Amino acid sequence: MAGFTQQNDDDVVASINVAPLVDIMLVLLIIFMMTASFMKDPVIPVKLPRAATAQEAKVDSMAVTLNEEGQLFINGQPSSPSTVSRELKRALLRDRNLQVIVAADGRIDYDRVVDVINLVKETGVQEFALNVRKPTAAGD
Repeated sequence: MAGFTQQNDDDVVASINVAPLVDIMLVLLIIFMMTASFMKDPVIPVKLPRAATAQEAKVDSMAVTLNEEGQLFINGQPSSPSTVSRELKRALLRDRNLQVIVAADGRIDYDRVVDVINLVKETGVQEFALNVRKPTAAGD
Protein backbone atom coordinates (compact mmCIF):
# COMPACT_ATOMS: atom_id res chain seq x y z
CA MET A 1 0.00 0.00 0.00
CA ALA A 2 1.51 3.21 -1.15
CA GLY A 3 1.56 6.20 1.26
CA PHE A 4 0.53 4.18 4.29
CA THR A 5 2.93 3.99 7.18
CA GLN A 6 2.33 1.93 10.21
CA GLN A 7 2.55 3.92 13.46
CA ASN A 8 3.78 2.29 16.62
CA ASP A 9 1.50 2.73 19.67
CA ASP A 10 4.56 3.48 21.83
CA ASP A 11 5.35 6.74 19.98
CA VAL A 12 5.21 9.83 22.17
CA VAL A 13 3.02 12.72 21.11
CA ALA A 14 5.32 15.73 21.33
CA SER A 15 2.81 18.53 20.91
CA ILE A 16 0.77 20.38 23.51
CA ASN A 17 -2.46 22.15 22.79
CA VAL A 18 -1.94 25.64 24.24
CA ALA A 19 -5.38 27.02 23.40
CA PRO A 20 -6.87 26.12 26.83
CA LEU A 21 -3.84 27.67 28.56
CA VAL A 22 -4.26 30.89 26.59
CA ASP A 23 -7.97 30.96 27.46
CA ILE A 24 -7.25 30.59 31.17
CA MET A 25 -4.55 33.29 31.07
CA LEU A 26 -6.91 35.72 29.33
CA VAL A 27 -9.63 35.09 31.92
CA LEU A 28 -7.11 35.67 34.74
CA LEU A 29 -5.94 38.88 33.06
CA ILE A 30 -9.52 40.15 32.81
CA ILE A 31 -10.17 39.31 36.47
CA PHE A 32 -6.97 41.09 37.50
CA MET A 33 -7.85 44.18 35.46
CA MET A 34 -11.35 44.32 36.93
CA THR A 35 -10.21 43.99 40.54
CA ALA A 36 -7.33 46.45 40.09
CA SER A 37 -9.79 49.16 39.06
CA PHE A 38 -11.55 48.82 42.43
CA MET A 39 -8.37 49.33 44.47
CA LYS A 40 -7.64 52.92 45.31
CA ASP A 41 -5.26 54.69 47.60
CA PRO A 42 -6.91 56.19 50.63
CA VAL A 43 -7.90 59.73 49.74
CA ILE A 44 -7.44 62.49 52.26
CA PRO A 45 -9.65 65.45 51.39
CA VAL A 46 -7.22 68.34 51.06
CA LYS A 47 -7.87 71.55 49.15
CA LEU A 48 -4.41 72.26 47.76
CA PRO A 49 -3.31 75.80 46.96
CA ARG A 50 -2.54 76.68 43.33
CA ALA A 51 0.86 77.46 41.83
CA ALA A 52 1.71 78.32 38.22
CA THR A 53 5.08 76.57 38.53
CA ALA A 54 3.70 73.19 39.69
CA GLN A 55 5.74 70.19 38.52
CA GLU A 56 5.45 66.41 38.75
CA ALA A 57 7.00 64.71 41.80
CA LYS A 58 9.43 61.80 41.80
CA VAL A 59 7.77 58.41 41.78
CA ASP A 60 9.61 57.09 44.85
CA SER A 61 8.62 59.88 47.21
CA MET A 62 6.79 59.83 50.54
CA ALA A 63 3.73 61.96 51.22
CA VAL A 64 3.19 63.90 54.44
CA THR A 65 -0.29 65.44 54.51
CA LEU A 66 -1.93 67.96 56.83
CA ASN A 67 -5.70 68.16 56.41
CA GLU A 68 -8.07 71.00 57.29
CA GLU A 69 -8.62 69.67 60.83
CA GLY A 70 -4.86 69.64 61.44
CA GLN A 71 -4.54 65.85 61.32
CA LEU A 72 -1.18 64.56 60.12
CA PHE A 73 -0.87 61.65 57.66
CA ILE A 74 2.09 59.81 56.19
CA ASN A 75 1.41 57.98 52.91
CA GLY A 76 -2.33 58.14 53.64
CA GLN A 77 -2.11 56.69 57.16
CA PRO A 78 -3.05 58.83 60.20
CA SER A 79 0.09 59.59 62.18
CA SER A 80 1.53 61.62 64.99
CA PRO A 81 4.59 63.87 64.58
CA SER A 82 6.77 61.26 66.30
CA THR A 83 5.50 58.52 63.96
CA VAL A 84 6.17 60.70 60.91
CA SER A 85 9.68 61.42 62.14
CA ARG A 86 10.38 57.74 62.81
CA GLU A 87 9.02 56.63 59.40
CA LEU A 88 10.99 59.29 57.54
CA LYS A 89 14.22 58.32 59.33
CA ARG A 90 13.57 54.67 58.47
CA ALA A 91 12.95 55.57 54.81
CA LEU A 92 16.14 57.66 54.74
CA LEU A 93 18.14 54.60 55.75
CA ARG A 94 16.85 52.84 52.62
CA ASP A 95 17.18 55.85 50.28
CA ARG A 96 19.45 58.82 51.07
CA ASN A 97 17.87 60.76 48.16
CA LEU A 98 14.35 60.43 49.53
CA GLN A 99 11.95 63.14 48.43
CA VAL A 100 9.09 64.06 50.74
CA ILE A 101 5.97 65.71 49.34
CA VAL A 102 4.28 67.97 51.90
CA ALA A 103 0.59 68.50 51.16
CA ALA A 104 -1.31 70.91 53.34
CA ASP A 105 -4.86 72.11 53.02
CA GLY A 106 -4.94 75.69 51.76
CA ARG A 107 -7.26 76.65 54.62
CA ILE A 108 -4.84 75.54 57.37
CA ASP A 109 -2.75 78.07 59.31
CA TYR A 110 0.63 78.78 57.77
CA ASP A 111 2.29 78.11 61.15
CA ARG A 112 1.13 74.50 61.02
CA VAL A 113 2.55 74.06 57.52
CA VAL A 114 5.91 75.43 58.67
CA ASP A 115 5.83 73.05 61.66
CA VAL A 116 5.39 70.10 59.28
CA ILE A 117 8.21 71.34 57.02
CA ASN A 118 10.48 71.69 60.08
CA LEU A 119 9.52 68.18 61.18
CA VAL A 120 10.51 66.83 57.76
CA LYS A 121 13.80 68.75 57.65
CA GLU A 122 14.74 67.71 61.23
CA THR A 123 14.72 64.06 60.16
CA GLY A 124 17.53 64.76 57.69
CA VAL A 125 15.49 64.87 54.50
CA GLN A 126 17.37 67.04 52.00
CA GLU A 127 14.76 67.12 49.27
CA PHE A 128 11.16 68.04 49.86
CA ALA A 129 8.42 69.70 47.84
CA LEU A 130 5.09 71.33 48.50
CA ASN A 131 2.11 69.70 46.82
CA VAL A 132 0.07 72.27 44.86
CA ARG A 133 -2.43 72.34 42.02
CA LYS A 134 -1.84 73.97 38.66
CA PRO A 135 -4.28 76.79 37.92
CA THR A 136 -6.91 75.87 35.36
CA ALA A 137 -7.96 77.90 32.35
CA ALA A 138 -11.25 78.71 34.09
CA GLY A 139 -9.28 80.39 36.88
CA ASP A 140 -10.89 78.44 39.72
